[in-house]
Amino acid sequence: MRKLFIFCSIMLMATSSVMAAGKIDLKSVTDGTFAAKRISGIDPLKGTDQYAQISQDGKQIVQYSFRTGKQTAVLFDVSNTVGEKIDAFDGYILSPDGKRMLIRTQTEPVYRRSYKAVFYIYNMQSHLLQRLSDGGPQQVPVWSPDGNQVAFVRDNNIFLVKLLYDNSESQVTTDGKFNHVINGIPDWVNEEEFSYNSALEFNADGTMLFWTKFDESNVKTYSLQMFRGMKPSKDEYEVYPGDYSYKYPKAGEDNAKVSVWSFDIKTKKTQKMQVPLDEDGYIHQAHQRPGEDGCLYHEPPPGRAHALHRQPALYRQPDALAGQGQQVYQGRGGGSRNHRRRPYPHAERPRRLHAHISLRHQRPSAEGCRW
Repeated sequence: MRKLFIFCSIMLMATSSVMAAGKIDLKSVTDGTFAAKRISGIDPLKGTDQYAQISQDGKQIVQYSFRTGKQTAVLFDVSNTVGEKIDAFDGYILSPDGKRMLIRTQTEPVYRRSYKAVFYIYNMQSHLLQRLSDGGPQQVPVWSPDGNQVAFVRDNNIFLVKLLYDNSESQVTTDGKFNHVINGIPDWVNEEEFSYNSALEFNADGTMLFWTKFDESNVKTYSLQMFRGMKPSKDEYEVYPGDYSYKYPKAGEDNAKVSVWSFDIKTKKTQKMQVPLDEDGYIHQAHQRPGEDGCLYHEPPPGRAHALHRQPALYRQPDALAGQGQQVYQGRGGGSRNHRRRPYPHAERPRRLHAHISLRHQRPSAEGCRW
């Protein structure tokens, strides 16, 4: 009884304090008025004791010192650009050499982690701002290791922009099609279950591209009814609702078929990688491996593609031109007891899969992996 009295007293005092500060309504609860303050958006600058952060007004990217916390430079300012002009931006991606940035604008969400946006290339020395592409919004742009190339996805196909050749743009894949084939980005279920939105990567010397292809042609379609809503408001659905149909594999149904592909930038040769994978298996992501022509990518071991509690495995591409894969790491098993051989996706799916966690905490012998 005493504990209950103390608890009620504390809650009463807390409520009184909040009421004194202003009226509590649904908007103030949902818009973050009473949320805890936190530090976010800090991007350490490689090889320095500095970090970058977007200014509070969203107009600049400012450089600060970790040691003093003081501002040391302005890396980007919407009011100080040559060429293209923008009023605001949503984010940025620094190039590996620290000389350029990809400035993200007009961001349009797709699913939980994926989005489309209009990106600009910004030269930090000359302040030159140029569109990455004129062909429409882009997804998951990725820098080459030397910062001279950018690959991205648009309409389920991969494109390559070469900065040293006047930002010339070329198309790498042509078979991408909505609700059929996806190149370089995961389908809905892989994005949701594995918590990632990009399946596209350069190799360590920037001479090749690697990506995962998701063929969801045989996956059954699920339709959602769309209403006008708010933020953003879909005015086309003001009177009558519309439909959005996408590929959603329910438990026991066909998932997308995955495969790994490579593209030699010099010879323009595209080929499928020989990955030891079950027909209904899945692959998480590919990562650069310094000093080699290929990439690392990981998956559940053959024969266990849907046993989420089983062991992870890691493969590398020792000869990318030959298209041969080689296993370099085998997990030691274990995992959550809740992962009971259920095919994904399922209604009560785990938020983190054991295969993903194990690879982050059990480093394989191959050095230089980027997780």
